[in-house]
Amino acid sequence: MQVVSEPALDVLWSKLDGFYPLAKCLPSHLWIEEERGNRQYVVLRQPLASSDCLRLFFYATKVQDFSADWDGITATQVDTTVYQALQVATEGAKLLPNVQHVAWNCKNDSFQFIHMFLGPRLSEVEFRLSSKSSTQLSLIPALYEHHPSLTSIKFVFSTIMPTVNNPIALISSFVYKWKDLQSLELPNLTYSALLKVSELPYLKRLVMKECRFDSTVTSAAAKGGFPALNSLLLHECHSVSDCIAVLKLIDGSPLRHILLMFVGVETSASWKQVFLAVSQRCQHDTLTQIDCRDGVKSNNDIITSTYEEMVSYETLKSLLVFRNLSWITIEIAKGIQISDFAMVIDMMRSWKEAQGLQVKIPPFSRCEKPKITLEDLIYLAEYCGELEELGLVFDATSPPEIKRSSVSSINIRESELTQLFVGDSPIKTCLGRSHSVRYLSIFEEINHD
Repeated sequence: MQVVSEPALDVLWSKLDGFYPLAKCLPSHLWIEEERGNRQYVVLRQPLASSDCLRLFFYATKVQDFSADWDGITATQVDTTVYQALQVATEGAKLLPNVQHVAWNCKNDSFQFIHMFLGPRLSEVEFRLSSKSSTQLSLIPALYEHHPSLTSIKFVFSTIMPTVNNPIALISSFVYKWKDLQSLELPNLTYSALLKVSELPYLKRLVMKECRFDSTVTSAAAKGGFPALNSLLLHECHSVSDCIAVLKLIDGSPLRHILLMFVGVETSASWKQVFLAVSQRCQHDTLTQIDCRDGVKSNNDIITSTYEEMVSYETLKSLLVFRNLSWITIEIAKGIQISDFAMVIDMMRSWKEAQGLQVKIPPFSRCEKPKITLEDLIYLAEYCGELEELGLVFDATSPPEIKRSSVSSINIRESELTQLFVGDSPIKTCLGRSHSVRYLSIFEEINHD
């Protein structure tokens, strides 16, 4: 029986969300559950001796992935007196000696005992911090001092105060020192720190949530780097120059996934700079996923644009050099000048491996009536045999008659297309809507959105 139970226990205890399951391993006469508001708390009712912790430590050694109220919704909590008693009874021993990944919401009352949970085998950390707290920010230098071999770091801040306890400067002074880093996710870095991060030999994934730099610094020529990078995600880029400042550092990186998202709405000229930089700095044969988006507007204003204001198709063609793309999302507020379906076919001939294509406008934008019609879907099926998801805005005001001969001649019923996102495609009468649905039903596997 032990041969079976031990591996099962290893699996059951390998990932733990909260410390309360371990706290309940203490002898049952030592603790009670107490209701406070909408949460339950494990509370000590008697003092602890080291012998009372044997069962707790037996299971604690099996924990490899630990989360401490990461989302702030854990229903059962452990009272701080439990941690205090454990600290005294065990003389400050590490509670999770074999843990490899820790995700900690530092707003939690247990933050003061965090050192008891960061064991010697720790390799991946996620911390939700407040820049208002010098106590929480002190974790960053302590983390480097005691765990210099981390491979994955994620810092999330609830608030960032530019002038008081600015965490970006603090992070920037330490993060590049972790030479074994493979994944890094954080709000931002100073550009000088980013230059040093680009030299990390094993970094595969970089995520920056609020990409913004001093333009006087980024204007200088920069030496390329990121020798191992395969995933680059830049959220909330404040300007095209901020985005390009990062792209300039890519030199021979085996990038597979790139996401570029801006705070505001960029012009056609700005997107031309971005697409050109991507095509010049990224390897053409390794990139498989690209996602480029304008930012989400904070008010209810609708952006309208004429055909002339849209991003030209010639601009988009800069991306056709990437022949191995499988997922493409281009979400530009002013729209893209796709004047006929031949342009879509041109894209699909270049992106033969594509499984997902989303070329659309955000919900806060309105463009002129689209040039693409429902009838063009028939031709799409001929050229896009691997396509599973499609997002395009169509002119569905005059649905064509279904010609069965055309449908059967290109084996449309064998299409892989299962998801169709039509956004704000214009449609007129109820009869038109029913006719459009009937027309789309020729794709047997499709789910209409």
